[in-house]
Amino acid sequence: MDNFKFIYKNRELYKEMLHDIRKASKYVYLETYIFDGDKIGDKFRQELEKKAQEGLDVRILLDDYGTSLNKKYFKNLISYGGKVRFFRKLKLSLKLIQRNNHRNHRKLLVIDDKISYLGSSNISHRTINWWELNIRMKGRIAPIFKKIFLQNFRIYNKIVFRKKKHVENIKYKDIEIIRDVPSIRIRRFRKKKIELIKKAQNSIIIETPYFIPEPLLVRKLKAAVKRGVKVTLLVPKKSDVKIIDIASKKYLGILHKIGVDIKCYKPNVLHSKAMIIDSQYFIFGSANIDPRSSILQFEINLVGENKKMAHQLDEHFKHTIFYAEDFNFSQWSKRPRVHRFFEYLLDRAIKLL
Repeated sequence: MDNFKFIYKNRELYKEMLHDIRKASKYVYLETYIFDGDKIGDKFRQELEKKAQEGLDVRILLDDYGTSLNKKYFKNLISYGGKVRFFRKLKLSLKLIQRNNHRNHRKLLVIDDKISYLGSSNISHRTINWWELNIRMKGRIAPIFKKIFLQNFRIYNKIVFRKKKHVENIKYKDIEIIRDVPSIRIRRFRKKKIELIKKAQNSIIIETPYFIPEPLLVRKLKAAVKRGVKVTLLVPKKSDVKIIDIASKKYLGILHKIGVDIKCYKPNVLHSKAMIIDSQYFIFGSANIDPRSSILQFEINLVGENKKMAHQLDEHFKHTIFYAEDFNFSQWSKRPRVHRFFEYLLDRAIKLL
């Protein structure tokens, strides 16, 4: 696949998305975890309303937990024929946690069987300066993403559905679309991630905003370091979720001790989710390295070994590293016992929930 463009800054991403929406002539399908009713959300709503007025098929799928809005915000869009659905609306239930904990974390925009966007970004002004990783694709891959969107759109309020149908890996030229749904048994992203790490001969670079790894991942990274692979972990100096920052500190120290080079991105929130192996094999998309993405959420990622993509991803990682500082292991080692206790408690709570 050659007709693509990586976009790392939300200001540019939103500008490109809105431009493509304005040019749409058949349909616009938008799926996102967070859609805020701020000046960015208002711009998207305005353009989507115009397209619905023109008679286009406009559909929006928002996660009910991630998005604080309701249908009143989209009343004009709906009156013009647009369809807005909130994925798995929060409800009181005897199975409260199980019922409400399965969230749709995918980020996808598909337009006219021609253009597709996939990546890490939500629709929100507060994220305007975050460091992200998104891809704009032009060509015949769009109908594939259209089908994926419509599958999720149809099951927006269903607890029981045929999971295998919704996680079938889809190959398109030299990339593969990897999907996950809430499941302990079926974990496509986890499986592919471990496969790539085991394949590494020279280097592994992982970039993630939230890092709560499972023991298997720690073991595989340790084994990679032992066989001479340079392993680099890129995380934010400070993320947007304080409790994750506290819980992840435990793992940063452990990985440093086994030889992983940890860099903390300083300028603003690092929110991109990606991994590259030997500057050749890559995986990126919506999934974080934490229990929620692994077990509880609907996610979508791209995997492949496209040379042009791999080269551009390498440049992306170089930029991240340039603006990052080394993990301060000395400071980590001296942290008070009470900090370690809270790290343990939060880590357990995150994994239980």
